[in-house]
Amino acid sequence: MTSPTHCTFSVLLCAVIFSLTSVAFVSDKPAIGFALLGSLFPDLDTPKSAIGRILFFISTPLEKKFGHRGLLHSFLGLLIFAGIASPLLLVKPLYYYSFLLGYFSHILLDCVNVSGVALFHPLPNICVFPYSDNYRIKTGSLKGEGILLIVLIILLALYMPVSNLGLFRAVRYLTASQQGAYTDYNNINNQASILDYTAISTYSRKKIKDKSLIISANRYHFLVWEDGEILKLGNDDRCDYVLKKCRTKAIDQEIDIRKINCTAKAFSDLIDLEKDFIILKGELQGSCDFILNSPGSSVKKNHRTLSFEFCPKSDFTSIEIEKNATGSEELQDQFFLADLEYNNLLNRKKKYITAKSKLDSILAARKQILDHASSPYSIEISRQTEEIKNLRSTLNSIKINDAYHIQLKKKEFELEKIRTKLKGYNKKLHFSGYLKIRIL
Repeated sequence: MTSPTHCTFSVLLCAVIFSLTSVAFVSDKPAIGFALLGSLFPDLDTPKSAIGRILFFISTPLEKKFGHRGLLHSFLGLLIFAGIASPLLLVKPLYYYSFLLGYFSHILLDCVNVSGVALFHPLPNICVFPYSDNYRIKTGSLKGEGILLIVLIILLALYMPVSNLGLFRAVRYLTASQQGAYTDYNNINNQASILDYTAISTYSRKKIKDKSLIISANRYHFLVWEDGEILKLGNDDRCDYVLKKCRTKAIDQEIDIRKINCTAKAFSDLIDLEKDFIILKGELQGSCDFILNSPGSSVKKNHRTLSFEFCPKSDFTSIEIEKNATGSEELQDQFFLADLEYNNLLNRKKKYITAKSKLDSILAARKQILDHASSPYSIEISRQTEEIKNLRSTLNSIKINDAYHIQLKKKEFELEKIRTKLKGYNKKLHFSGYLKIRIL
């Protein structure tokens, strides 16, 4: 066979073989290059071939020694080149096996040739397929090899999409079954994936077609993330939607799963609420009771213990800590008494300032009257004298001195301390347990 036929067949054979193991051969250009190179090397035993003309200083003595379609067209020749090409294993195993398959494809295709090959060299037996000469192909013939080349090119073009997916995955893609989608989901390692599905609502019987991020899956159902909600898709009426067709596809995003140890952590600091997340699994024990504003299957409460399973962020953020938790009322009473005492001290100072200001005003007015003393003002002076006496008595009873300022400072400090405790009371409630979350 000629070089174009050998090259086409080598790529087709590699595409078929590697698709059985879901290796992306067709998308790896260097691997294709090594397959093509391997398909040419058996003809190194003749200077008439494409590679023989380039490496004539090797092909000429090889032809004289072993002849064309002798040593290099046998299993022994394949074994020799397997040893020569073995360093490729250190680069990338796919390159090595592509080269060997390309080499083997050449030998296999030459068996269809009229003259056949000495497959078990040095034994003289010639291997041919098919057995009758009438069905074997003559090298370079337009009617024989020309048609074969066209057929191989068509088969390669048709098989390319299958090779990209892998043969078994291509079958699963065509059938679009739930079991096939689950198998593909399990084969995707540490990478996020979406479910492309057609389903019917269990409640409204409405048919929908959508793509959603897969949160979890088993052979019976998928859990997907859709518009802030977790939907259960499966093949029975216990699911939100009954699947009719579905396919799994990986997306360019790694799965970010974190396990959080909740011991000695404040409730508000357990999870970074800036990000969207789902609690896959977890349990939280606290020294207080909880209030579930959105009770459902994702969060279960047993007194002071919360159990989570596929809990979205919206359900988690709706959880509240019992306001009358142990110690809260006592703090509120302490705050009320301290605030009352502090306000009394402030009012005392305000009363002192008001009385002092009024006394200074009366004294100033009295001085003006005395400077212009006359009988009409005697009644006014008498009234002011009485008022001054009362104001001075008030100021003496209030006593704004150093002891007062020390007391005020102490009360300010006490009030701020209680206020801080009360304000951060919920945050200071510590918990134990763990949460396994997935960042979306």
